[in-house]
Amino acid sequence: MIASMTGFARETVEIEGSELTWEIRSVNHRYLDVSLRLGQVFRVKESLFRKMLTESFDRGRIDAQLHYHASAQPTDGGRLQPERVRVLREWAAAVQEMSPESAPLSVAEVLNWSGVIIADSADPQMLVDQAQVLLQRTVSSLQSQRHREGESLGVAIAKRVVECRRIAQGVQSMLGEIEAGFRQRLLERVAGLDSTPDRDDPHGSTLIFRITLYEYGVQEILFFTEQEKSRVRIRYRDEEPPPELVQDMLLWIRGIQEYLRLYVQRTPRTLFFRVLMNRMVLQMNPSQRKICLMLAKITVVEIVVILVIVIGYVSFGQ
Repeated sequence: MIASMTGFARETVEIEGSELTWEIRSVNHRYLDVSLRLGQVFRVKESLFRKMLTESFDRGRIDAQLHYHASAQPTDGGRLQPERVRVLREWAAAVQEMSPESAPLSVAEVLNWSGVIIADSADPQMLVDQAQVLLQRTVSSLQSQRHREGESLGVAIAKRVVECRRIAQGVQSMLGEIEAGFRQRLLERVAGLDSTPDRDDPHGSTLIFRITLYEYGVQEILFFTEQEKSRVRIRYRDEEPPPELVQDMLLWIRGIQEYLRLYVQRTPRTLFFRVLMNRMVLQMNPSQRKICLMLAKITVVEIVVILVIVIGYVSFGQ
């Protein structure tokens, strides 16, 4: 059954005019995190309350707080404080002496005066037992609320699943058409590949691909393969471009030529570097490649320094 991760429950019980109240809040969390706030009387049972909450919930952040409000009204079990009554009479006599027209205190006014009667506090063990029962009731109330919200969430998810299935069935009915279109485009691209020997190439090598660079004044760049080797030919449109552009273009072409060489040859060295290119270098952006190159240079320098130190120690340390 689906249950919501958020919820709030509050339960109250009256005990001999006093009031016990549990408040529990739950929110979404990756793990189970229980937080308890208790009064001094209930601290001895904190482990019991925490165990009850841990056994009731699997995950989420659970904040539980126990409030205890003692009764302020006098009860049959209250105790009269004679010293407080004596002090009150002295105050009343002093007031009447200063103000003779003042009315004397009645018995009811004396009994209702704060501190004259102190109510007996409830039994601590009884409070703990009632708090345990009330906690179980509050947990049940919270779980019921979360299940109700979970049912509403389940209905919404079910509607969304039905909609997704309808869309998937519509796409599935179009798979044949999509596959045929993709196959046709692939065949057209394969048919457009030029793998015949180039007429202008005296070696009769196989042309891999052709690139045109208008901004460099290049008509085309031809990449050939011949007996497990790669060759490059450049054809300019009109005249040779400036030397700085030629230098940049040659660096770029050499990189492509080296990459092609890795795929043409099948030696252990080229296979290793092919895996290195596919799994690491080609997966990086330019910034990451610069950082890796810098780290590689630093590593080489460190190795050279270590070798110099070792050789110097072996040669001159004796």
